[in-house]
Amino acid sequence: MPGAQWFPGARCSFAEHVFRGKRDEDVAIRHASELRSLDSWTWGRLRAETAGFVAGLRASGVGEGDRVVAYMPNIPRRWPHSWPARRSARSGPRPPPSSAPAV
Repeated sequence: MPGAQWFPGARCSFAEHVFRGKRDEDVAIRHASELRSLDSWTWGRLRAETAGFVAGLRASGVGEGDRVVAYMPNIPRRWPHSWPARRSARSGPRPPPSSAPAV
């Protein structure tokens, strides 16, 4: 549909939606593998790990409108890195290109 605009000005944060109403002490993820025994992460740990990753993205100059891509294994450590890109987009305006880190 040429020229169509869907929800102009709308904002969505997947991370905020996922964490809404979750108590820090409740289990968020149970995991095991051939190399690791059964373990779990609480919502509090997942929230803290996600916040740390968001802080790193912001410190690197990632802001609204930027795209973040990662190739990661399917292990619990990836979950805090899966949601923040959408969350960090709410951090404010994008820095000018001259301040972006070299890749």
